[in-house]
Amino acid sequence: HPSQKYFAVAEKGRFPNIYIYEYPSLKLYRIMKNGTENLYSHVEFSVSGTKLASVGGNPDYTITVWDWINQRVILKAKAFS
Repeated sequence: HPSQKYFAVAEKGRFPNIYIYEYPSLKLYRIMKNGTENLYSHVEFSVSGTKLASVGGNPDYTITVWDWINQRVILKAKAFS
């Protein structure tokens, strides 16, 4: 996160989650669910820090843009190479 008050950890496995932690307390702050099927290949906060983007891996390759503070999906689209 641009403010360095938060950081994201993305899982891999069946229907993985993205966990947002406060820093330096390491307290769990938010959980993002249903963004991809098997794994996240990348997650990144926006420059302003208000959004979070994630890219899912095989088999769905989904790009998801999150309103991470409210734990909701703003946009979900299939990524193509």
